[in-house]
Amino acid sequence: MNGPQSNKKKVIDIIKKSEESRESFLHQDQPKERRLFKAEQKERPRILEIPEEKEIIQEPVSILHKESKIVHHKEDRDRPKKKKSFKFYFWLILIFVLLGGFGYLAINILPKAEIKITAKKADWDYSNPVRINSKIADIDVVNRQIPAVIFSQKKNSTFNWPATGKKYIERKASGKITIYNEYSSDPQKLVANTRFEAPDGKIFHLKASTTVPGATIESGKIVASSIDGEVIADKPGEAYNISPVSRFTIPGFKDKPKKYEKFYGSSQNPMTGGFVGEAAYPTDNDIKKAKENSENQIKDIINSFLYSQIAMESFKVIEETKQFNILKEVINKNTDESGNFSIFIEAESSAQVFKEEQLLKLMSELARQVIGPDFQIKKYELAYDKIGTDQKTKLAVLPVNFKGNFWKPVDADDFKNKILGKTNEDLKTFIFSSSAIEKADISFWPFWVSNIPKDPKRVKIEVE
Repeated sequence: MNGPQSNKKKVIDIIKKSEESRESFLHQDQPKERRLFKAEQKERPRILEIPEEKEIIQEPVSILHKESKIVHHKEDRDRPKKKKSFKFYFWLILIFVLLGGFGYLAINILPKAEIKITAKKADWDYSNPVRINSKIADIDVVNRQIPAVIFSQKKNSTFNWPATGKKYIERKASGKITIYNEYSSDPQKLVANTRFEAPDGKIFHLKASTTVPGATIESGKIVASSIDGEVIADKPGEAYNISPVSRFTIPGFKDKPKKYEKFYGSSQNPMTGGFVGEAAYPTDNDIKKAKENSENQIKDIINSFLYSQIAMESFKVIEETKQFNILKEVINKNTDESGNFSIFIEAESSAQVFKEEQLLKLMSELARQVIGPDFQIKKYELAYDKIGTDQKTKLAVLPVNFKGNFWKPVDADDFKNKILGKTNEDLKTFIFSSSAIEKADISFWPFWVSNIPKDPKRVKIEVE
């Protein structure tokens, strides 16, 4: 070689003699990651231009690296492209589903609205009398009257009391019989004291005159008619305390055999009360106490029934109008086998009552004249003073102390239906236009919501 100015070229054919020599050459002074050729690949001869001998060792390596790169690009072009994996599409679809679900959740599930409405209110008090009139059916605002109802109840009862006195007495047995007419379709009058004879011959007298109705004719046959009557024994004594009798005859009809046979009597219960000897007898003090106790008992019985009816219909009793009267009182001084005498009492209780709801109705009407026609009672306190009587009109006068809190009612369901889907601004406009609403507090959730949900279940309305 003559120096660096020489233009001579040296051509070297690099031919792979064996796999081992090729691997040795390729691996010489090269990092592991650049060893690119495979053992099975065939070597092609390469022509190298070598300006200087010292470059002979390195140049083939450089050229070979270049060739290596060419080989790799070719392999990439020849290799078929891989299809996108199933996992890629799975995650892509999952993302879209999650985004759609979140959008649905944000629009239809999450949004909520709560509105607290404060209705317009006003206070009104009343401390004046109200008249109660049983002749009107509804409230009278002008005259400040409410209707009254008169409740009354009538009852009777027999009370037995012990007799403490003793005396000799003669008492006749008595009882009830049924008198039959199988004789004629004409009625038959029987005078008081008419005799009825028992099968053993004992005589009982009819206490009061009685007319036995005429018999009826059915299918050509006479069907007996009947009437009940009270009888008393002909003589005193226990002998006349007889058992029930199936047939009493009437001795007065003996001269008319047919009539005697077809008119008769029967008793279903025994005759009682016949007695001769010393027996218990009520003293004046016994009778006085018995009357007092009997009257109290009948009064309690009537009032218990009367006031249960009043309470059932939600009436208020005007205590000053309550009345109790004894209509009939009969004292039977004859004692029974136990030594008790009896008192029969018939009595009546009555009272004027009114319905508190009608009084509240009157208060409402009077209040609306002052605070406005749309207000209704929300809360109230009501008390009555002692009732009196108007001397001129004779009406009961009820002094009333009333304190009421009134409001303009807000229909929460109707309000909700009208605001569904409205924006926050539209809702404010709607609320301001309502004459019944004083103010409203509105809250949305989540924070990004600015419209009232269209689903009524997502809207909560609270009215106070």
